Amino acid sequence: MDSIKSKEQLSRWHCPEFYNGWVFSSIALFGLNNFYLKAAYGNWLTGKLSDLLVCFFLPLFICAVLQWFHVHFKLRIVIGLFVTGAVLSLVKLNTDASELLKTSLTLIGQPLGLGASSNQVDPTDLIALPVLGVTYWFANKHGGSS
Repeated sequence: MDSIKSKEQLSRWHCPEFYNGWVFSSIALFGLNNFYLKAAYGNWLTGKLSDLLVCFFLPLFICAVLQWFHVHFKLRIVIGLFVTGAVLSLVKLNTDASELLKTSLTLIGQPLGLGASSNQVDPTDLIALPVLGVTYWFANKHGGSS
């Protein structure tokens, strides 16, 4: 009975499309960019970099969270891609959504000793959405059978 329970617990953590170096590196770079580089340099590159990175790691994070509920891989990744695309579009096209995002990220970052986060309403940032296709490919390559 214990081995069945431990296999179930292990399967909740089995999400190789999220738990790998590429994803963790993109999250670290996102944090560095949002909480330091944007404040220090604040140019078009730092602005677009966060959007590109979030289109890569956020769908995979959502996919990993849904794994806890034993959602099938294909559905998990589709939900992750859809939610990411919708949220990015919303915060890049709507001022209130953008302010909510900035406040939320700042609240998360401040206890960790990080500075205030920033986000700008900027429809040109939607140029990052094609990265969702790369993320879909990456997820299938690294975890498509889970």
